[in-house]
Amino acid sequence: MNLRLSLKCTLLFLILSFTPVIAQNRIRLKLKDGDLLEKMNIEWENTEEIIISGLLTKDNIHFLSGKAQGCSIGIINLKKARCNEIGMNLFGNCTHLRKIILPKGLKAIGKGAFMGCTSLQYVRFGKGLKSIGSEAFKDCAGLKYANIPKNLSWKGADAFAGTMFY
Repeated sequence: MNLRLSLKCTLLFLILSFTPVIAQNRIRLKLKDGDLLEKMNIEWENTEEIIISGLLTKDNIHFLSGKAQGCSIGIINLKKARCNEIGMNLFGNCTHLRKIILPKGLKAIGKGAFMGCTSLQYVRFGKGLKSIGSEAFKDCAGLKYANIPKNLSWKGADAFAGTMFY
């Protein structure tokens, strides 16, 4: 009986020790005035999720969008970040991006900001959003959830073309 238990434990150990484990990194950053993402030593290549709070400057947004296009970042959480605008074409064609949570105080999303993010399924808008640019989410065919604010004052032409919200 003990021999059987020992063999089972040994077999389980061998199976577990040769099973590849893929780590999914989650990066949490609290940015202060003047902090630049490009000067931080961050392992971007294996990052699945990034959570940013604090001031998100235009330079940081541009840097983050470049990293999202070149890496496997699937989730970007900016819920507690401070930024007024996501500029034109910033996250366009980020094909690994599946989920984005935008800041509460975000006022505007530029033209084509997320266009061609084919894996994007979930977008959480803040209540302060006033405008969504033309083609901002065009061809995000996988988009299943978007809480489009009722107080939105402007939505550009074809903002959600190629999605279920069109």
